[in-house]
Amino acid sequence: MSTNARTWFYTEPEHDAFAIVERLNATFWAARIGQILCTACTRAEPPFKCRGQWRDEPFELEWVPRQSLALRGTTELIELVPQITRVLGGLKPAFRYRTAEDWYVYEWHRGTDEQHRAWQQIQGVPAYKHPERLRV
Repeated sequence: MSTNARTWFYTEPEHDAFAIVERLNATFWAARIGQILCTACTRAEPPFKCRGQWRDEPFELEWVPRQSLALRGTTELIELVPQITRVLGGLKPAFRYRTAEDWYVYEWHRGTDEQHRAWQQIQGVPAYKHPERLRV
């Protein structure tokens, strides 16, 4: 299956958990992102959610097609962020923060209105630690 972010982020994928996992894996592997494996789709409708491992570190992806994507990990996953940016065609992460459960979160947003709304929501949650805006 030849696939890229157009088949699951820039358009809505089919609502089939197995197919979504296959699309993500094919996208990352085609982009030469090694040691990544999406293992399960836990929600096959917007917002879509998948989990996996990168270099033995667990991560989660959650996205709303054509709008936003969140990467969550138990470690910072800083080396994976530019790889996902590349897969998304250069769309850069808008901000990052840590959750009360100590998960590191990076969020990508396509529109400035969507980005502004999400930033306001994050700032209003005291459980989110060290919110940082990454681009304007």
